[in-house]
Amino acid sequence: MNNLSGLKVPAALETRGIVKMFGGVHALRGVAFELLEGEVHALLGENGAGKSTLMNVIAGNITDYQGSIILGGLPTRFASPADARDAGIALIPQELDLVHGLSIAENLYMGREPHRLEDHPIRCPAFQPPDLRGTKPTLRRLESINRDYQRSTTPT
Repeated sequence: MNNLSGLKVPAALETRGIVKMFGGVHALRGVAFELLEGEVHALLGENGAGKSTLMNVIAGNITDYQGSIILGGLPTRFASPADARDAGIALIPQELDLVHGLSIAENLYMGREPHRLEDHPIRCPAFQPPDLRGTKPTLRRLESINRDYQRSTTPT
């Protein structure tokens, strides 16, 4: 793909010829998709069109498919969702209310909690343990988001 300056740059993520069948039913037939760095895409379609299947292939949840995933110009095949997460790809479910009693942030980072604060990939004050939380404006913003979704900021 060419960028605005006309230089050829590899797609951040690309799929080529993705095919997935469930039994005798084609869920995906030769899907090609390209995402350049900084782009935002919406994947739309009717129920049963294969949107979730494609996202599950890209996120490593489905590993038995035909075709290629190219990440940063290099062919890639994820053996698991953990492999995809390590490469920077994660699938966030449409339903964020996964565990009652946990905040939105805690649900989003479930299973990826740091063992030590200095190992945390984001280092955002809102995601630090309660006794180490940062600035009041950050907490107020997280509390506002949680209120909007009728969730608590901290576990109950």
